[in-house]
Amino acid sequence: MLLAGAPLLLVLAVPALGADIAVKAPPLTPLPAPPYTWTGFYIGANAGYGVGQSQGIFASGPVFDTVNAMPAGGFGGGQLGFNYQIMSFVLGAETDIQGAGISDPQTCLLNCFAGSSAVIDQKLNWFGTTRARLGLANGPVLSYVTAGAAYGGTQTSLATTLGGVTDMATTTATKTGWAWGTGVEAALGGNWTAKAEYLYVNLGSSAVASPATGTFVTKYQEQIFRGGINYRFGQDQPVGRVYNWAGLFVGGTAGFGLGRNDSTLAVPATTGESFVLSPRGFDGGGIVGYNWQFGSWVVGVDADFQGSTGTGYLTCANLCGVNPETVDQQLSWFSTVRGRLGYAVGPALFYGTAGGAFGDVKENIAQPAAGSASFSHTQSGFAVGGGIENKLDFFGLLGPNWTTRTEYLYLGLGSISDRFVSPAGGAAQTLTSSLHEHVWRTVVSYKFGPP
Repeated sequence: MLLAGAPLLLVLAVPALGADIAVKAPPLTPLPAPPYTWTGFYIGANAGYGVGQSQGIFASGPVFDTVNAMPAGGFGGGQLGFNYQIMSFVLGAETDIQGAGISDPQTCLLNCFAGSSAVIDQKLNWFGTTRARLGLANGPVLSYVTAGAAYGGTQTSLATTLGGVTDMATTTATKTGWAWGTGVEAALGGNWTAKAEYLYVNLGSSAVASPATGTFVTKYQEQIFRGGINYRFGQDQPVGRVYNWAGLFVGGTAGFGLGRNDSTLAVPATTGESFVLSPRGFDGGGIVGYNWQFGSWVVGVDADFQGSTGTGYLTCANLCGVNPETVDQQLSWFSTVRGRLGYAVGPALFYGTAGGAFGDVKENIAQPAAGSASFSHTQSGFAVGGGIENKLDFFGLLGPNWTTRTEYLYLGLGSISDRFVSPAGGAAQTLTSSLHEHVWRTVVSYKFGPP
């Protein structure tokens, strides 16, 4: 009897026993990471290279020369700013100050030999800007334009010798003007970000006069290429998963190139003038490359070809008011084949690049009393630079395989020398140039394979 009732007792006991066993809770779903925000104050440092791009006029009695006034050199300093983000748009303000070693001791006119010379030197000893910024944020990557006020310390010197009289004059001033530019900034992790930036800085004009021999008038217009690092106050923010950069990519490029080519014009026994020639203009073309990725490290190779509107601004030298001689230098195309080494953080890739460069340079020399001559050179040399590349997600209108990069390249294309003999006779003239090009550009690429 007892054994017969055991199954019933067991059935009746199970619910009571189950009531004492805790029900297992479902697994917790992690909360999504908050979106990256650019709102807040930041402080940082920057360094870069500046290249002037204005025209200068030297006048001495009936003689005048027009030359490219191009002080160039390095600089470094700091910045302070604030951002406020509204959806994907970022409004901000930034102020910065830099010490600079920007100068141009290259220019020597008025025949430039013993007894007759005019040595011109321009310097930008420091500069700063206070600008507004307007940007479009793609998570931890910010692309922006910027504009505002600029100021700086300029120094223009003129040392002349003419007819046995030597004189030197210097004008030093604090100038004000304006600046505009563009750039890209991306998160490095934690509270740190890095940026690549281009600025055009206009500080107005300057004049220096030597009572004995002449005057020199120029403008201070500087092209600024720089990188910077910022510390943003507030909480650390996640930057998301590392983007997959591995694979083949193709794309297009568009940008601006500025040449700063130290040059001399030599006529035996009469002239040895030196000045800067400057082919400048817009560049555009195509690019192809391949990346290999090892965790956050990316190794790649790029090859590109660019057409250029790099027409030289006319230089009129060799006593232009008496027997004008104009020199025009052009860069019609250039190409590079480079390696890249980068480090990926979230959707951004910070990289340096170096390799070979090639380009076609043309020169036109014209002098009414001596005729004209044209020369063409295909040159080879090197290219170095760096930039920031990031996933391109323009309001979700493009697929996941598109990227864009902001890039600076410096091209060294060696030197050229052309000898010009007038059909009317006389001494031969030799024009020699050392070729240097500064390129700031945007690259849009499509990467094949998984995003």
